[in-house]
Amino acid sequence: VASSDQDVDVQYLAVSHTGVKLVRREKSLPTDYLKVVDFYNFEDIGEVSTIKSTALQLVMHTGGRVVVTTNKAASIRDLINQFSIEARSGQYEYARALADYSSRDDNALSFTTGEVIAVVQKEDAYTQRGWLYGIKDGNYGIFPAD
Repeated sequence: VASSDQDVDVQYLAVSHTGVKLVRREKSLPTDYLKVVDFYNFEDIGEVSTIKSTALQLVMHTGGRVVVTTNKAASIRDLINQFSIEARSGQYEYARALADYSSRDDNALSFTTGEVIAVVQKEDAYTQRGWLYGIKDGNYGIFPAD
């Protein structure tokens, strides 16, 4: 990955059950190691999205944004969402679809009438506008609350 902040040299992005780390490789004799440049807890991350197909954006609850460039933006977005949900795992509430919903948006779930969706508690710009965040068939995304 590469950071949009030219003052920060980021080479790798690491995802764990506690958050997201931006990392760079430090080469100095006699050691060669990875140094954490920045760390973001899942509790601080409000939204993870892709910008085009080569940029990943983390939007913080505080309004800050982190953008990194990578050819695997969509896969990393899905991985971060999965780890974030697992970190907050517990009892889910479930919703049954009352109508079909289809979307071309990579961040949205599509479903048919009668399907069951696990609702994940999450606060972000989408949920404040009447959307819910959920899991269906291993896919994570937003869907309309109505």
